[in-house]
Amino acid sequence: KVEGKSIHAPIEDGDCSACHVAHESDNKALVKKTGAALCYDCHDKFKGKVVHAPIEDGDCKSCHGVHSAKQPSLLAKALPDLCYDCHDKKDVAESEKHKDMGSKSCSECHNPHATDKAGLTK
Repeated sequence: KVEGKSIHAPIEDGDCSACHVAHESDNKALVKKTGAALCYDCHDKFKGKVVHAPIEDGDCKSCHGVHSAKQPSLLAKALPDLCYDCHDKKDVAESEKHKDMGSKSCSECHNPHATDKAGLTK
């Protein structure tokens, strides 16, 4: 049983075949494609001059659950904890650009996927 605040639409619809083949695949977990190529079958590819490293690497799963998650948007963890998995919390806190951050979420100022602005800012 899949549980969570957010459930991937194909899972919620019972459409496992949107991502998986029934009997045989050259890929682990019987998925049709690997990495972001599978995600981009349904989701638009993110474009911009500045692309977040996991997106550039095709590693959607570094931030998102594939079937379900306790967080909205299938996020693996709540923000900003998810961001602090890769970005040092102390460095962020000491940054002049973040001095007035307060309790704002990272995504209030940053696009987590891609943008044309430096620092993935909106």
